[in-house]
Amino acid sequence: MVAEYLAIKKINPGVIAVIMTGYRQETAALVDIATKESAYSVLYKPFDMETLLKIVDEIWKKKRTTLLNRMCHERKKLHPCR
Repeated sequence: MVAEYLAIKKINPGVIAVIMTGYRQETAALVDIATKESAYSVLYKPFDMETLLKIVDEIWKKKRTTLLNRMCHERKKLHPCR
């Protein structure tokens, strides 16, 4: 679980991950590593679908805001008088 996340993060450092596991106690140390490596959240099975959708919505809003800010910044560099 964490090895895969770290491999993906090495390829794409900006990746946002929500880790899902059914093994709360057996993976506690791995979950600590993942969250220290910027995993967005950890969900333990069985989890509520509304919780997952809320997390995905939060991630989408943050990514969208970041993208819009970046686009605005780039536009200002291209057209400084506007």
